[in-house]
Amino acid sequence: MNHRFRAAIFALAALGAVLPVDQAHAQLGRLRDRVRQGADQVRGAVTGGEQAAPAQAQPEGAEADAPAAPGAPVAFVNFDFVPGERVLFAEDFTRDNVGDFPRRLELLEGNGEVAEVGGRRYLRAAEDLKFAIPLTEALPDRFTLEIEYMAAEASLAEIYLAEGEHGYDRDGKARATFHVGTNFRTVAGLNTQDSRSTQAGFQGYQPNVPFFVRLMGDGRYTKMYVLGTRVANAPNFDVGRGRQIVVNIPGSGVAGNEGAYIASIRVAAGGRDLYDALSAEGRVAVQGILFDTGSDRIRPESAPVLQRIGDMLRGHADLRLMVEGHTDDVGGDAANLSLSTRRAAAVRQYLVERFGIDAARLESQGLGETKPAAPNTTPEGRQQNRRVELVRL
Repeated sequence: MNHRFRAAIFALAALGAVLPVDQAHAQLGRLRDRVRQGADQVRGAVTGGEQAAPAQAQPEGAEADAPAAPGAPVAFVNFDFVPGERVLFAEDFTRDNVGDFPRRLELLEGNGEVAEVGGRRYLRAAEDLKFAIPLTEALPDRFTLEIEYMAAEASLAEIYLAEGEHGYDRDGKARATFHVGTNFRTVAGLNTQDSRSTQAGFQGYQPNVPFFVRLMGDGRYTKMYVLGTRVANAPNFDVGRGRQIVVNIPGSGVAGNEGAYIASIRVAAGGRDLYDALSAEGRVAVQGILFDTGSDRIRPESAPVLQRIGDMLRGHADLRLMVEGHTDDVGGDAANLSLSTRRAAAVRQYLVERFGIDAARLESQGLGETKPAAPNTTPEGRQQNRRVELVRL
């Protein structure tokens, strides 16, 4: 049986559908007939052996700068995701040649290639694709994973954190599978090999429009977010840790669609308590404050990080801070300096207005690309440099 139809049956069972197996197969048959009716229309867009590109769309968000996606706005439900501060792996495929498999990923099964859509690079699954994200160290107890994903309908993506095949460690211990399904319902969550699961539906999915899948781990506590919804909240699941993360995404063919695309990947180690870091070092970098591209408008998914800062300021009435804005070296010096200045001022104003912090306790300045935290020669370095820093006064 084709991998994608096996995955769809899994989605019906593991994602909460309560159908007997024969009914599940029947529903799959109906899906196959329905989607193949449109296959000729899709294949008609394929010329010269090239796969048709998905509809051009802007991403839902990005690590430091992102245009909003078209369509309905993202609704944030129980969204408490705070990205890790120390970047372990970052990739946006801009350094890879179109048509090549990304050099920094490890191909395990299938076929994938870098494609350019609307001026942006993606990893496209030409066939069902399994690949590994290699890490220079084992995934730490506190970590975050962000994958910007795009797929047509009838899609099931899977993520494994343990080193071995299908969510098992190399010693055979049962581990977990994170899944994102748009086969019959937009449902995502976490299943373990010992039949434990937690999952929920999510809103706002549109075929061929990028969206973020996020994981946040703290020891045995793991949370998963899709678009703006927390879909898995597992306080005592051992999901595994290793020196690689395995991702399985569907390719083109079964539904006559274009297959799945990945626009960016970010893996980071979780940070320390903000006040502890300020007390010890006098400054702390914050990675999770996001802005619209070329703008100082703060994006909604920044709220959890800003809440932490506001709570810290409320809890320590004598604390005074300088809010610094920093950029990477992409773009002109003057433009980066101006943008970082406006963004730092926007964060200061947000804290004053939202949390009632006395404006006299906060100052702001933009430093552009003049104070890099890491070399700008790698994706990880550029990610590290796009940041807000809090400096104790």
